[in-house]
Amino acid sequence: STRKSKMSQNTQTQIRQDQLKTLNKHIENIKNNYLNLINNSQMFNSELEIQQSNGELLLSSTQIVDSCDELLNLCNELRTFYQLYDFKRLQIIRNEEKESITRETNKLTNNNELKFSNNFYRKLMMKIHEGESKKEQ
Repeated sequence: STRKSKMSQNTQTQIRQDQLKTLNKHIENIKNNYLNLINNSQMFNSELEIQQSNGELLLSSTQIVDSCDELLNLCNELRTFYQLYDFKRLQIIRNEEKESITRETNKLTNNNELKFSNNFYRKLMMKIHEGESKKEQ
């Protein structure tokens, strides 16, 4: 009887030990799953961070492209402005040259008129003089 109970006790102990082993295996599995979950979530987070920084990079490169476009537009406007400015400047220079030529022409005309009136006056005086000389004779 004692032998039987001892056997039964041994069996019970064995069963308990087996159960404990199984439980430990389960615990180990759960622990591993948990660690895997943590790893996966860390990987997922870093993947998210990478995507986010890629997005930011994409955004800033788009902004750079936009800025370049704006700069190009400004350069074109500036070029147009300078072409217009140059055209106006040339116009002003031409106008000044024309005015200068007109002034010179006017001076010459005035001089000729003066010369002409001087000659006319001289001739007139000579004729008057001649007339007076004839009267005296």
